[in-house]
Amino acid sequence: MTAPLLTDRLLDKLRQVALQRSPIEAVGLILWDDRVIELPNRSMDARKGFVLFPADVKLALEGLKIDWGQVDWATITLWHSHPSGGVGPSRIDMKNKLPQLNHLVVTLTEDRQVIPTWY
Repeated sequence: MTAPLLTDRLLDKLRQVALQRSPIEAVGLILWDDRVIELPNRSMDARKGFVLFPADVKLALEGLKIDWGQVDWATITLWHSHPSGGVGPSRIDMKNKLPQLNHLVVTLTEDRQVIPTWY
């Protein structure tokens, strides 16, 4: 798998989305060209986790004129935020990890910065 380089610019994009959505968890994709796509968090308790519907992923990619059937999933990262400060993936995150994707959690700190953790 090819994970994106976490540049300051990319981390700032993720931080902005995480801050906008806080106190709920933000979720989305990072594409091979460093585009950050936010997706709806469908969890019934979005302050404590996220649920992602495949249909939302498909619609987002189609909206960008990306053919769902031609996607190289190894070049895409599924990311989500931990606005409450829990650094790294939770047990639930690890349990629900999809082997075909890169996974990243960005933790918001008290001073509004992010701590990225691959898992």
